[in-house]
Amino acid sequence: MPDDRANPRKAELRQLLERAETLEASLDGVLSPARDALGAGAWVSSAARPFEEGLEEARRDLVRGAQATTAALRAELASTPARIPALEVS
Repeated sequence: MPDDRANPRKAELRQLLERAETLEASLDGVLSPARDALGAGAWVSSAARPFEEGLEEARRDLVRGAQATTAALRAELASTPARIPALEVS
């Protein structure tokens, strides 16, 4: 029976998850400068309010997408074996 070895996919998934978590943490404030400018009166018109609501909806979509991606990566990482059979070379 061949020896086993560390599963390189597990390490790749761990790195992807770390990157996704970093991005997820930064996304909540990504549209803050635009929201803050609108709140400070940078654009005052009948179109400003729907635009601001669109920004908020886009922020929510970004955060939800990042959370879903992170959750999928966590699930994949959890289901990936840490060790796999080593390949035999004849």
